[in-house]
Amino acid sequence: SIPFEWSMSGKAQAHLNEGINQLHENNIMVAIGSLDEALKLDERLWMAHYYRGVCHKLSGQWKLAEKDFSRTLKLNDQIPVAFLELGKVNQLQMNLQDAENNFQKFIKVNPNDVKGYYLMGNLFFQKGEHPKAKKQYEKCNQLNPNFPDSFVKSGILQIAHERNLTAGIGLFEKALAIDPNHQQALLLHSIALFEKDPTKSLQD
Repeated sequence: SIPFEWSMSGKAQAHLNEGINQLHENNIMVAIGSLDEALKLDERLWMAHYYRGVCHKLSGQWKLAEKDFSRTLKLNDQIPVAFLELGKVNQLQMNLQDAENNFQKFIKVNPNDVKGYYLMGNLFFQKGEHPKAKKQYEKCNQLNPNFPDSFVKSGILQIAHERNLTAGIGLFEKALAIDPNHQQALLLHSIALFEKDPTKSLQD
């Protein structure tokens, strides 16, 4: 959730509150309807645009989500998470340069938040720019040693692009030390162990 003041009219507030509650209940289309009603009363409710953007993203309506997140930032450019969400829908639509620009804007405002670096790493990974991706994941690991996803992605890079199976296994094990039930880490760790030593993997 994002902080904001409930300073709008009573009717708009009621529709906005209902929309947010329905989103939390995963009733996406009902949430969109309530947020539509709030915006009919006051089109400048940036928080309604933001939450409607979230709904549109979850329902796969990426163009509409992009429009809402862009409108959010036009109305209030002090909402860093909107840059993050806009970057995500840019990436989903393969607008990779726009995604990179928006992730950079998020990082500039939140230099100690791993989410921006992690998403930037995933973007570089998608683009095949593996050294840049590695640098972003390493930044995640430095900022938050308890963030398992970046260790998993670093492990994938070690195995797939640096051909270092041992280093990759070590990174998967770091992820599992943080979260023993991390499904991707468990799967990739098992596969990597089998590649290194089929007998040991079968015993495990």
